[in-house]
Amino acid sequence: MKNLFVLGLTGGIGAGKSTVAEMLGKLGARVLCADKMVHALLCEKPVIRRVVREFGARVLDGKKCIDRRELGAVAFASRKKIRALEKILHPAVIRATRCEIARLRKAPGEHVVVLDAPLVIEAGLNRLCDVMVFVDAPKKARLARVAKERGWGEAELKRREKRQKPLDYKRKSADFLIRNTLSRKNTLAQVRRLYKHIRHVLTEDGIRRTQRRPG
Repeated sequence: MKNLFVLGLTGGIGAGKSTVAEMLGKLGARVLCADKMVHALLCEKPVIRRVVREFGARVLDGKKCIDRRELGAVAFASRKKIRALEKILHPAVIRATRCEIARLRKAPGEHVVVLDAPLVIEAGLNRLCDVMVFVDAPKKARLARVAKERGWGEAELKRREKRQKPLDYKRKSADFLIRNTLSRKNTLAQVRRLYKHIRHVLTEDGIRRTQRRPG
């Protein structure tokens, strides 16, 4: 029997994937957050030099560090620029993720690992997962979240989403669905059912891919 279950989160921008990841983390899962990995990478001097060579000094702040907001604005100006940034960051994020998964496979006990990555499918991280979970929320709710948290309008949200796999594709690629459409309490109840199901798979059946949706 294996001791590791890897769960990947996907969904639209602003759907609440990080909220679901946080809930799973509090239940006992090990959350691997790609945003935190990227933040750490963008503080490394070799990466800073590559980013500046590709996008220019305008992406630096007053302390000669990467201004992530400015970098995002520049990178999302075209598909070519996005791919250039992905070429710099994705391999490092994938390596770090693989290393942590390999470490946990050798660690005692049973582990549920959550991959919280905006581009989990686009970067190929879904190939490391036992199941994929689609976090669903209506566009109005997603727009409200990104407006509050990132200062984006509807045009910016649409522009960013065009650079990702279509929502229907992500939804159909998932094994489970979490509806983040009502209250936080409702979402947590769904997450608890999902986590209980995963723990059952680990402790009773071993790891297997499943198409069954809880609740």
